[in-house]
Amino acid sequence: MLFRSKNDLAETYLLKAAPKAPAAWYGLARLNLLQGKFDQAEKWAGKVVDSGQGDEVARKMLEAARAKHVPEGLRIVLEPQ
Repeated sequence: MLFRSKNDLAETYLLKAAPKAPAAWYGLARLNLLQGKFDQAEKWAGKVVDSGQGDEVARKMLEAARAKHVPEGLRIVLEPQ
């Protein structure tokens, strides 16, 4: 339950930052993927990739969102330590 409330809080702050801080897009894509919110993850990962600021992980996040499945290797990269 604690993980869920921390995610909700993180999402709130990232959404507030997103209009002025494109770096928040990456965080939102990551968080939404881990929560299984694939449509939202696709929106944010797409913005990162389209902006030209995306790295290989951002491209993999976009692919996973479109496939509506997070491969185990990507999940390991995205999950908090």
